[in-house]
Amino acid sequence: VFNWLSHWQAYQTFKKLDPVEKRIVIYSESYQDWHHLEPLVTGLTEEYKQRVCYVSSDKDDPGLQANNSYVNAFYIPKGLIRTIFFQYLEAELLILTMMDLNNYELKRSIHAVHYVYLFHSLTSTHMVDNSNSFDHYDSLLCAGPHQEREIRAREQMYNLKKKNLIPYGSNRLESLMEKATQPFQNQETHVLLAPTWGDQSILNTIGSKLCKTILDQGHFLTVRPHYETGKRTPDVLQELQVNYGDHPKFNLIVSMGENESLFKSQLLITDWSGIS
Repeated sequence: VFNWLSHWQAYQTFKKLDPVEKRIVIYSESYQDWHHLEPLVTGLTEEYKQRVCYVSSDKDDPGLQANNSYVNAFYIPKGLIRTIFFQYLEAELLILTMMDLNNYELKRSIHAVHYVYLFHSLTSTHMVDNSNSFDHYDSLLCAGPHQEREIRAREQMYNLKKKNLIPYGSNRLESLMEKATQPFQNQETHVLLAPTWGDQSILNTIGSKLCKTILDQGHFLTVRPHYETGKRTPDVLQELQVNYGDHPKFNLIVSMGENESLFKSQLLITDWSGIS
């Protein structure tokens, strides 16, 4: 009960902010969103001197501890209070990297809010995600021209209102390119296993057997599961840790913002994942 009251108080504090303080609201579902949102927060506050409200549903989100005088940070966990936050939000802009706005429990506000979606993947807008995942946003920060073409085609096909499509690019990809060094000269092959999530994904079907096969061949193996795998089927990762956690050539990475495994690996095994 105490936790619920403290979360409600945080929401009330947000609501009572001067409208100027909450013109721009950025919402994060989890700490994994921060490496996508941080460059945007930095650009808005440091370059354009805009005040930002950063709202996260993950108490471990680094954005909640960002040392930035232009940012007001609020922790609003998943559940009833978050639903109310979305339903009655008063702001000019809400920027988020959460898909399926208005398709499930999180709806557009009853007030006039401009919704901006930041693509966190380079994948197609209809091959991986639900075909209607992006229908209810006003603007899309597109990672590539293929996303712009697909969104326009869907708008025409289903007579949807045209969105503002902004050629934003991919901060994640640009960061990797900046940090990329010469390839590691490993004598032994380093394999990166980075599949998507879900019951039919590699990890959920043949993950443990595949890991054993790779390790038995003497290769280094890094397993980089999707964040949703750990959230929805944690037993899959627990099994890998129990079976191979002590193996000198096995490494399990759970942070989607990690870079080193991408640089060290010579081979990538994946399925329906945006990492490819």
